[in-house]
Amino acid sequence: MVIYADVLFIINVLMDTTLMWAAGMLLKEKIRILRILLGASAGAAMYIASLFFPYSGPVFQILLTVFSIALSVIIAYRPKTFMKLVHITLLTVLLAFIASGAIISFMVLKTYWIYGNVFEGIFKAFSYKILIITSVLFYIVIKTGRKYFIKTASDPRQYCDITVYIDDKRAELRALADTGNSLKDNLTGKDIIVAEYSAVKKLIPIDESINDDSVEMFKVLSETNFKNRLRLIPFKSIGSKNGILLGVKADRAEISFQGNSKIEKTEVILCLFSGKMDFDGSFNAIINYEILI
Repeated sequence: MVIYADVLFIINVLMDTTLMWAAGMLLKEKIRILRILLGASAGAAMYIASLFFPYSGPVFQILLTVFSIALSVIIAYRPKTFMKLVHITLLTVLLAFIASGAIISFMVLKTYWIYGNVFEGIFKAFSYKILIITSVLFYIVIKTGRKYFIKTASDPRQYCDITVYIDDKRAELRALADTGNSLKDNLTGKDIIVAEYSAVKKLIPIDESINDDSVEMFKVLSETNFKNRLRLIPFKSIGSKNGILLGVKADRAEISFQGNSKIEKTEVILCLFSGKMDFDGSFNAIINYEILI
């Protein structure tokens, strides 16, 4: 049997791209098709390279497959935590099993249609058309059924991607739209984005030794070009005392959901949070859900 490396590479890129895109959609990750293609290409190249080495048993092949998928996920989504990498990789592997089952089912149906039984010529039933059809069906099912899958099997919380601009700098955030967050600027009524300082420090450089003291940060920044942008925002939360967040007026923010047009907000208030918002790194900012309405 002759195997053409270039054809096998293209097939793997097609399937890996489809699977990682589907995993990203279900987990509400930010979809960048170019990065997904790069990740799929890296994983496919690793798989092709493994064919030139002696067969080392099923366990090694399975581990190599999982490792190649993990490498693809790292390139495609840049997960910030190990657990996030595990989540995306495991879902991609699960989807790979589902896709494999679909391909085998198509092969069985084709064999039965041609030969009248499912045993004669099943391996001859394989074709590139089956792969393409499976990929297209995968896309349609995930695209049309994504809201149902997320509602029943994924985190019901709504996330969005935000790009915040201050002067000629920008920072990208992954935000949780929280219905329980009602923070507004008391003076102007402007919308507020609460973000981890580590995610926006390139916008507002300051000594990190004081980033957990809003009042001290206010004093330091009041001696800089940020002085006309500063706010002190009082807040309260369940189970903790009232507190104050340092707010910095941003020039604008672009908010987008997967598949939807962007919402642009001008002069939003960016509040700085010194801690970590989510253990898994699913988000690094919180917004009031009403900002999206």
